[in-house]
Amino acid sequence: MRLTINLNFLILVYKKQNINEYKEREDLMEKFANCVRCCVKEGCEEKYLEMVNSWGMAEGQERAYTVKTGDREYIFFGVWDSEESLINARSEMIGNLDSIRDLLEKLSDDLGVTEPRSGFIKSSINP
Repeated sequence: MRLTINLNFLILVYKKQNINEYKEREDLMEKFANCVRCCVKEGCEEKYLEMVNSWGMAEGQERAYTVKTGDREYIFFGVWDSEESLINARSEMIGNLDSIRDLLEKLSDDLGVTEPRSGFIKSSINP
């Protein structure tokens, strides 16, 4: 019989940390995330944030953040319970984008007004 022990689990036990905390981190590794970069037109940031803050959470979306990363540049970041949930929410997300499209600058001819990315969460360094 082969015994496999997760080192992170042993460290948590050694430090007498809450085992549920480890389980939450482990569960996060099964999640899916997306991020979308955009640049807001001059004078439109307040309206942009008002619109983005009015959006509801899509089914399967667990977290949503809007991060200002530069002068009028923002990244929307979402955490999903699965890749399937993100796929199922695409039409809703496109509708959200359509509601702010006129507030965004074109990033490039190839990208248009957004630069989206998505993938599986592979690590978490949260305590």
